[in-house]
Amino acid sequence: LISMEAANNVEVVLSALEAARKSMGMSKAELARRGRLPAETVRRLLTSKGTNPHFAMLADLLRPAGQGTGCKTSATADW
Repeated sequence: LISMEAANNVEVVLSALEAARKSMGMSKAELARRGRLPAETVRRLLTSKGTNPHFAMLADLLRPAGQGTGCKTSATADW
């Protein structure tokens, strides 16, 4: 799981995502497919500096990479 402190720094989260992807032997294209995002978007996120993705986009990519946010979404929250 990504800590909340790390989640405040996009570069730390993207670095952890990239490390997890590589350790799983997963291509960027496969990560994109599993995260239901365009491959070009994922490639740009993982190779460009200064990206600023939406939280939902990061969450969509962290799950298939074996990472998680530790956050409940409104769909799973106990209200």
